[in-house]
Amino acid sequence: MPLIQTILVPLDFSDCSHHLVQHASGLAQQLGARLRLLHVYEAPRGLSLKAELHPSAHPEGVRVESWVSEDVERRMPVFDAIAREANVGATHRLAFGEVAPTILSVAEEEKVDMILMGTHGRSGVIRAWMGSVAEAVLRGATIPVMTLRTQHHPGCKAASCAVCSLGKTPVERAILGEVEG
Repeated sequence: MPLIQTILVPLDFSDCSHHLVQHASGLAQQLGARLRLLHVYEAPRGLSLKAELHPSAHPEGVRVESWVSEDVERRMPVFDAIAREANVGATHRLAFGEVAPTILSVAEEEKVDMILMGTHGRSGVIRAWMGSVAEAVLRGATIPVMTLRTQHHPGCKAASCAVCSLGKTPVERAILGEVEG
């Protein structure tokens, strides 16, 4: 029985996520493992997932949890397809909560054997201001964690990884906009 059977791959839906899933799929193929793709949504402070918002896209109103769930279900098939192209089994999941602790909780709950996640490699003031999800996962994990340093690439919408939008989807940015006014 292989040592690594399931690899958890947290996705933030940044431009770099496709690259991450390609690498994860290649590793899973070599190891005979399967992927568990995960997106964690952390609601803005003070906003309940049950709150109803009335953005222009949903003038009749939509609950935060439902809006995020619909968005994630619309985005995940692209990543499932990357794994399928590599002949790797993949499933996906959405979880709600503080990002790093939720990644660790899902890894334990699902008994995955390894976490493979991207890191933007920020340093200095930017890292201190934004924090580092990868670093928190590395510190708290009881299983192997592999990080893949994402690199600025020509197709990236950000000027560099240091100013990446952190992979917030348009829906997540809209929710933040609704809260902040």
